[in-house]
Amino acid sequence: MKNKEKCENRALSCLIYMSFFLLGFFALNCTTTVKASSSSSVNVAVTQQLNKDYSLRGQKYINGSWYYFDDSTGNVVTGWKYIAAQKKTVYYAADGKMLYGQQHIGGKWYYLNDTTGAVTTGFKYIQSQRKTVYYAANGQLQYGQQHINGSWYYFDDITGGVVTGWKYIAAQKKTVYYAADGKMLYGQQHIGGKWYYLNDTTGAVTTGFKYIQSQRKTVYYATNGQLQYGQQHINGKWYYFDSVTGAMKTGFQLIKNQNKIVYYNAAGQMLYGRQKINGITYSLNTVSGALSISNISLQLAEANFAQKTNQTIVTVANYKKTANVYLYQKDTNGIWSQVIATSAGHVGYNGLGKTYEGAGKTPQGAYTLGTAFGSHASVSTGLSYRQADSRSYWIEDVNDSAYNTWQERSYAKAPSEHLLSYPTQYEYGIVINYNTNPVVKGAGSGFFVHVSTGGSTAGCVSVPRSVLIAMLAKLNKGAYIVNVNTESQISSY
Repeated sequence: MKNKEKCENRALSCLIYMSFFLLGFFALNCTTTVKASSSSSVNVAVTQQLNKDYSLRGQKYINGSWYYFDDSTGNVVTGWKYIAAQKKTVYYAADGKMLYGQQHIGGKWYYLNDTTGAVTTGFKYIQSQRKTVYYAANGQLQYGQQHINGSWYYFDDITGGVVTGWKYIAAQKKTVYYAADGKMLYGQQHIGGKWYYLNDTTGAVTTGFKYIQSQRKTVYYATNGQLQYGQQHINGKWYYFDSVTGAMKTGFQLIKNQNKIVYYNAAGQMLYGRQKINGITYSLNTVSGALSISNISLQLAEANFAQKTNQTIVTVANYKKTANVYLYQKDTNGIWSQVIATSAGHVGYNGLGKTYEGAGKTPQGAYTLGTAFGSHASVSTGLSYRQADSRSYWIEDVNDSAYNTWQERSYAKAPSEHLLSYPTQYEYGIVINYNTNPVVKGAGSGFFVHVSTGGSTAGCVSVPRSVLIAMLAKLNKGAYIVNVNTESQISSY
């Protein structure tokens, strides 16, 4: 049967070629009865004639092309045709041949499958033009905004290529962003190393202030849509946005690059002049907004250790054996202020710096304060207190297993200190928790804040008796001490 069909097709092809030749010759010579025709009309005429003789119907593959002959009349089909058996819609040109690939038909672009000729619908990547396009259910190439499978896309108004990246839609007066897959994005988006917010409903890029509920923060997007950080001048007011999150700051804020503390109200706006904040009155510069405070207060605002405490003793030696010693306290608004000060402080006979056992240097850095102690049965202080007695020693012998601790003994080898043997210095004292946890043998021992005798120490910090009594009365558990040579070093700890 197959051999028979092949023979029939060959015979049919021969007849078609012969008919093309004869009909073409006739058209050239018989001008009285037949007008000159295009090749397509000649081909159609030939196929129509053949149908009278051979009754061709349906799809036929002839000389490398597919044709369709009307199922009723046998006439060659041109234009659109739905082939039910193959569940496809195809297009036949004026010469009856099935078309493939991109085709401009009736003023519209279509894509006909490169193999089957079936009209394409949905997304299609056209390799030769390096573009992705979209064909609607009717097969027509789409342009502009299109809502597809629950997402918005934009197809170039001229080429139909899917748009990615930023796009201004003039008709809606909005700028939106399409991801690499062409879908419009919404909400917070990190694009090109910058943060943007695209409206949750319209996708339009957000500008101005925006409260992000999920992160509980107010941020600001500039006219280009980018999230802003640091100090920003907006509508005649100064604001401050977190350098990492972009969150609008309120309350007191340290601006490091301007070496100042300023105050932002609940609306995020910088305040000036005399302001009463949570019951405390402050003076803010009328031009810069800078809080009127000491340099030490400013340094403490930047110091890491100061975030862990509300109180600290500050020792500033200025590379000498004498020192200015202060007690600073943080108020309920987080601002450090001086409570006690003396210029009659002393440090080690070799000054202040990196120390070790017997170095005669006061340890530089920030340390927690330990227990208060002395010869009295009790003192007025918020620190824990321990009374020294005749058996009280601070062990400073590096070979002793109890090195750098308080011990109750009848005897301890030198240079350990018998505390009551120093009735002036240790009438009142506070342990500085240097080399206490863990204890390193030889790193130094027995560092205290104690009563001054008017001269340098072996490494302790000393202040006048009345100053230390006043400090003890103010100090509470959790307090620190910071020992430095210059005020600018405070912020390093």
